This record gives sequence, structure tokens and C-alpha cells, in this order.
Amino acid sequence: MGEASDKLSQPEHIEQRIEQTRLRLDDKLSAIEQRARNAVSVRRRVAGRPWTVVGGAAALGLAAGLVKGWRGRDDR
Repeated sequence: MGEASDKLSQPEHIEQRIEQTRLRLDDKLSAIEQRARNAVSVRRRVAGRPWTVVGGAAALGLAAGLVKGWRGRDDR
């Protein structure tokens, strides 16, 4: 009889382990999602380094203006 009760509890044990694994995976997935959101968050980057962002925007604007200026001269 002990063997029969072990076999009945074995599926329950497997189900319990599956559920525990799912919960751990959900927690890990949530942590990964949060880290990904933080990595691409523009607001967080601007708040952390505002002058770097301003300098980068100015550099991009200057580069775009120079390229546009060069193109305008070639068209003449």
C-alpha cells in the first residue's frame, strides 16, 4: 500500500515543482523586463546626465547643419 500512495503523491509533487519553477521564472522575467526598461529609458538618462544630453543634441545639430551646408554648396 505504501507504494500506491507514493505513486499518487508523485504527480502532486511534480505539479508543485512545476508551479514553483513557473513562479521563479515569472520573477526573473519581471526583473529582466524592468532592467530593459531602465536601460532604454530616455527620461532616466536625461535626468542622470542632462548636460551630456544637451551637448550630444548640440553636436548632432551642428553635424546636421554642416552636412546640409555642404550639400547646399554642391547643388550650386
